[in-house]
Amino acid sequence: MILRNVRRFRPFPADSVRAAVRAFMDGENRENRDDLFLLLRLGGELNRPASISDSEQLEEEMKKEEMRAEMPNPRTDVWSIVPGLVLLPERLHEGCLHLLAREGCIEGVKMLFSFGVYLDLRDSRGRTALMNASSNGHTEVLEFLLQAGAETEGVDKEGVSALILAAWNGHAAAVRALLSGSALVDAVSRAGLTALMGACIKGYVDVVNVLVEADASVEKKDWSDKTALMYACLRASVKGGGEIVQVLVKAQADVNAVSRNRKAVVMFACEGSHCEALQLLIEGGANVDSADGDGMTALMLASWSGHGRIVKVLIEARANVNAAARFGMTPLMHAARMGGADVVEMLLQGGANVDAVESAGRTALMQACMYRHLETVKVLLSAGADTRIVSRSGDTALACAGQRPHCFGGGMSSSASSTEEVVSFLQTFLKKQGDLE
Repeated sequence: MILRNVRRFRPFPADSVRAAVRAFMDGENRENRDDLFLLLRLGGELNRPASISDSEQLEEEMKKEEMRAEMPNPRTDVWSIVPGLVLLPERLHEGCLHLLAREGCIEGVKMLFSFGVYLDLRDSRGRTALMNASSNGHTEVLEFLLQAGAETEGVDKEGVSALILAAWNGHAAAVRALLSGSALVDAVSRAGLTALMGACIKGYVDVVNVLVEADASVEKKDWSDKTALMYACLRASVKGGGEIVQVLVKAQADVNAVSRNRKAVVMFACEGSHCEALQLLIEGGANVDSADGDGMTALMLASWSGHGRIVKVLIEARANVNAAARFGMTPLMHAARMGGADVVEMLLQGGANVDAVESAGRTALMQACMYRHLETVKVLLSAGADTRIVSRSGDTALACAGQRPHCFGGGMSSSASSTEEVVSFLQTFLKKQGDLE
């Protein structure tokens, strides 16, 4: 109980004010609420950031780990655009208004406002109370702060705005409120992230619809030249992903855009393993034979990954089954190297040249032999693969079967056959063909 005797009052530090605010939010009795009111009347410090508690710090760390767990593979470069994932101080410091806004305590927000709290005070991450309310979807608090004149265009130390935070966390109502409050729909973070990209990464269809209706740019690119459509395709296998691709294509997003490493949108759809998204791109006029900086096409990527359904869609779309990437690798060679017997069969039926050679003179059969994929070897031999072709190093398929594979770039798996099995099968086959005594 705070002493009611004003003559005995001593200035309250920010930590004490924060504790009173926490008691105000947690307390159900009248006394706790009166304590905060009296403290504020006595001149308690409102606008000085205080250190958060250990439990609150732990909660922030857990949020960061949850974001990390639900993100795509690190090689997709999404990590550096995740709000709050890269930057988290050892100990977060924030004002009382930040706490109330984050928890959605509208009564407390109004009380602090009546005592002249500074609405745009920054915490140690550079965030305002408006950003906290936006990030947590507390629309009532958000609307009050907007009406009170809180800044909508401010950004934190990562360049992330309130709108991006609301979109990233899937709060469509908060996004709509911010846009009504004149928030910049195409504001970008330091890494080039827009609210639309954030919603696409997380798979929030309703947020994407709100942003597209507000004329958010579907062509903006982040630091790696990825567009919202690329992220939608990459994340198409998560909830709402396919529907988001449909919304963006309908909004005239460029289906032939390329990222900094020349990776086309169709390749992101292949990487996201989503047939419907890929089909939407093809129907929208996407070039299925676009190649990245290494000459890799969507069909090569799908063949290497063993995505049979994706391969089928691309072949039906007349993708070039004999395209060659750097070092001359074809889709068939990628599939053979990875042991995708079913994919190899699809490619052969689609017109793949079974005896094409890469820069080292190796065929798909040699790749399958070297990486000990016996079932793939059988499929290739059934298709008439030439066992007499010699590589530039003077090796035949049989010689490759006895060599130690180069595991750079994959190829070996726990399901691979033993060297002896592959060699024995080839020897038997060659004897039947009269090519081996």
